[in-house]
Amino acid sequence: VADNGDGTLKVTASDNATALNFTNTYAADGSVQSAGAKTLTGKTLVENDFSFVLTDEAGNVIETVKNAADGSFAFSAIEYDLDDAGKTYTYTVKEVNDGKAGITYDATVYTVEVEAADNGDGTLSVTATDNATKLNFTNTYAADGSVQFGGAKTLIGKALNAADSSF
Repeated sequence: VADNGDGTLKVTASDNATALNFTNTYAADGSVQSAGAKTLTGKTLVENDFSFVLTDEAGNVIETVKNAADGSFAFSAIEYDLDDAGKTYTYTVKEVNDGKAGITYDATVYTVEVEAADNGDGTLSVTATDNATKLNFTNTYAADGSVQFGGAKTLIGKALNAADSSF
């Protein structure tokens, strides 16, 4: 800006005066976490004794976790971003049957569906089916066994015949 000396100003714009471009980026994210509990009847539950696996729609293992001493377990949060908005994801959760002696495993397979929607404020609304935090498995413990008795009959002073050898 320069004074022309005649009561006017001369205004000269810089070379970039018409190239004032601003670029903003919009992003949104959200997450969901699945959890449950292990119940064991017939025996005291021990921390890390049972495993649970979370898989995606294609059967790929996302994570395997173990139970806490109180039976609870939780998977890490699954993160979603703007690319996930409008999509539905299906996961399955089941207990790993590792063949512990005396344990009857819970064969339940839970299906958890998650839907992501853009809230328009930088957050995603990530909604999971009600069972996502109610993944409960119950096992029972029972010990069994058998015994077999055997022996031999000896008769002294007389020959042993079939009538003398019944038990």
